[in-house]
Order: sequence, then C-alpha cells, then structure tokens
Amino acid sequence: MFMIFGFKRRKHPLPKFPPAIAPMFRQLCEALPEENIDEYKKEVEAALAAVREEAANNDRINLPLAEKLAERCMHLLSIYPELSEDKRALAIGAIRYFVVEEDPMSESKFAAGFDDDVKVMNHVLEELGLEDQYIELY
Repeated sequence: MFMIFGFKRRKHPLPKFPPAIAPMFRQLCEALPEENIDEYKKEVEAALAAVREEAANNDRINLPLAEKLAERCMHLLSIYPELSEDKRALAIGAIRYFVVEEDPMSESKFAAGFDDDVKVMNHVLEELGLEDQYIELY
C-alpha cells in the first residue's frame, strides 16, 4: 500500500456491488467472547458441510473457493486471542459473512456467488496485516 496525502489506498476495499455487501458486513462485525472459539469453529465446519452437500447437486457452487474461505476463517479463529477488540470484530464479521446462508450474492444461484465472500475476507485480511493469506479469485 502507498500513501497519497496521508490516505492509505486499499488493495482490497469492501465491494460496492451489490450495494448491500458493505452494510451487511458491518452489521456482522462484533467482537465475541474468546472462550467460544470452538463453537465458532463448529459453525464454520457446518457451513462448509452444507456447501459441500449443495455442491453435489449444483455445479454453480465453487467448492474449492468455499474451502479456501473456510480455511481462512479457521486461521482467523486460531489467531483470535491475539487480536485487539476492533480487529476481533473485523475477523468475526468476515467469518459470519461466510457462514450466513443468505448474502447479497447467492452462492447457489451464481457461479461467482463466493466472490463477495472472498472480497470481504481479503479486505479483513488486509486490515489485519495478513497479506500472505489473500485468496486469489482468478
């Protein structure tokens, strides 16, 4: 990233289309109790299991991308205790955005359905300084 007049230029800003992505993500951001990390991991595992099940009957589902997202969610949970409260909120927002069944770009209706999840995740990874964890879309 480079600075122009004191402003950071983001490599991974929150997506502007569809316009509901950024507000939905922000609503999901909330630092949660550290002692519930195992429960959060189970939610990620359950979400991935549901995606795998649906992918068996729907060729629009990008299962490899969903698996990468779940992997990054698990990584965020593994470092969760080390994060500040505001960074914890961002991490939980990205995890919830992946876990939530209905988001602005339906995974079951669009081949690019996980693209918004990846963009949200990459935005959070950038905010957390985890550039080596970015997920490539194409």
